[in-house]
Amino acid sequence: MKKLQMPFRIWVLIPIFFVLGIIGCSPQILALPSHIHTVGVAVFQNQTSRYGLETELTSDIIQQFQVDGRLSVVSPSKADLLVKGRILYYSRDPILYNTTNNLVLQYRLVFTYDVEAIDQTDGRSLFEEKNQMGTIFYYTNNEPGAITQTQDQAENQLMQETAQIIVHKILLGY
Repeated sequence: MKKLQMPFRIWVLIPIFFVLGIIGCSPQILALPSHIHTVGVAVFQNQTSRYGLETELTSDIIQQFQVDGRLSVVSPSKADLLVKGRILYYSRDPILYNTTNNLVLQYRLVFTYDVEAIDQTDGRSLFEEKNQMGTIFYYTNNEPGAITQTQDQAENQLMQETAQIIVHKILLGY
């Protein structure tokens, strides 16, 4: 009976992959000062005519902080870190038309926002981005076979994705 042996290369690669796996599973380091333990999110200002964007984005940011769990979410007045922002611009633009009946098949939603995270112990801005843009494309029910969304569904998805990006950048610094 022949004894099966692994080649030498495999024995070298197994510990390397094990170490890389352990490193990849380690928690990421916060880019915030060590005295920051709580976060408060002020309702974003909405400078557009689209009602409800500020509420949706604010609640999605709060939810992302809660899901992450590294900072406790408290009221903005009691927080170590205050997150605030403004929605500056919003548009819904038709992108694709049906050439037969001229119905819109696809729209693009675009919004622009400012966001800032302030250390409330000393009033210093720890993170600030201006004129950031969020964009999403969605198909209407006029496009047969496409995965369709309503405008509200596309907006909700856009706000959720933007909230994930904002929280990630505030916590990790990039």
